[in-house]
Amino acid sequence: MNTNKKCPSNKIINPLTNRCVTKTGKIGLKLLNEMQMNKKQINEMNKMQMNEMSKIQMQLNKILFDTKKKDHEMHMNEMYMNEMYMNEMNINCLALKISSILSKKFNALTNINNHMDNHIIIYVNNKPYVEILQKKMIFYLKII
Repeated sequence: MNTNKKCPSNKIINPLTNRCVTKTGKIGLKLLNEMQMNKKQINEMNKMQMNEMSKIQMQLNKILFDTKKKDHEMHMNEMYMNEMYMNEMNINCLALKISSILSKKFNALTNINNHMDNHIIIYVNNKPYVEILQKKMIFYLKII
């Protein structure tokens, strides 16, 4: 089938038959409605991902830059990821995100050291700063 078929401006391609149908006809209206619904679903998914990203950003900032904690105190914080975001987030992605935040915050060089598949340490100016452990859908962040 030729998927690059062009239709006149008043018609739309029917992907099932690869024929042009009028936009105002029964099939054309149905196809346009489906396309509109798909766009809405994609927009909703993008909004959900952006909301999840901003929640993660706030969580990271709270964990990494909590002013109530003293530098020598060690603490462990849990970050829960929902199913949707876990598909795109793994420990390496999270380490890169944290490394970028730390680099900007301290205007310093950061290094990521992968100890195992589920264990990473991030260094700031060659000193260990954050330890990340992953168990299933939970990331544990420890300020060293």
